[in-house]
Amino acid sequence: MDFFPAFFDMSKARVVIFGSGGMAARKIRLLARSPAELYLVGAMPGDLVSLECPNLRCVDPEIAAAFLPDAQFAIVAEEDPEKRALAIALVRYHHIALNVVDDPAESDFMFPSLIERGSFVAGFTSGGAAPVLARDLRARFERSLPQGLAAFMREAGGVRRKLNDRIPDANGRRRAWEMISRDILSGCEPEAGESWADWAVSRIIPAPGTSDPEWGLVCLEGRVPDDISLRTFRFLQTCDLAIIPAHIERDWTDLIRKDAERIALAANDETIGLASRSGVRQVAWLLPADEDVRRISGLAATAGISVREL
Repeated sequence: MDFFPAFFDMSKARVVIFGSGGMAARKIRLLARSPAELYLVGAMPGDLVSLECPNLRCVDPEIAAAFLPDAQFAIVAEEDPEKRALAIALVRYHHIALNVVDDPAESDFMFPSLIERGSFVAGFTSGGAAPVLARDLRARFERSLPQGLAAFMREAGGVRRKLNDRIPDANGRRRAWEMISRDILSGCEPEAGESWADWAVSRIIPAPGTSDPEWGLVCLEGRVPDDISLRTFRFLQTCDLAIIPAHIERDWTDLIRKDAERIALAANDETIGLASRSGVRQVAWLLPADEDVRRISGLAATAGISVREL
């Protein structure tokens, strides 16, 4: 991963933009949706005259250096090569994170193609290698988002508080959020006059975390991570515990929920003890190509464990 995804806190940020043409205008329109202080070094682009952005200020190039020391980052969108080189040198002198439009080699970071639904923000980037593809992937993902997502995100804080009051343990709350998330992605919404918080509480299955764990067997024979079904991916992303035999490739283990407990299984291990593990609802068992699915299913059945093959 050459570019690590991160999000700046823009509530108290300062951003300095160099440029006065179309490239600068596009970045300003993007940043104008944030509360950051924006300083444009140069003349206001003509197509931004009507833009309502009270936090945008134009400054003379001669005093631009005064605004750089406290900047979160800077953008060079100069179309003139000489002005572009001078702006890059000035920003580098002040050791500020820099994005140079259409020049990944000169940039410290990239602007991803964004989706914004209230406080839900997702970014897609190809590291500058194929920006049009990143844009089209973003568009495809955006079409799959539920219509009520932005409305839910506006009330998500109230939902969280209500769940915290009702469900004392962390595992139970996580399970509740998974049920709520599944329903939102299925297109479910509150009735007219019903708040999202009340709707969310109504979706919760009583006493999450108290039933016997469900086991899912993922046989890797002839499969690659890119070919798995959405059901298998969902199970790996929501499991509490993953059983991983030796020599399983990282491409597979990277699909497992990051904070799930993991058990490394030696070749001669026959049983897995769960008696001391509370709050385990889903267990994913990755099976290498040479493993006998029927043998594992038989072991599980002998132990009275509910198993399904994914």
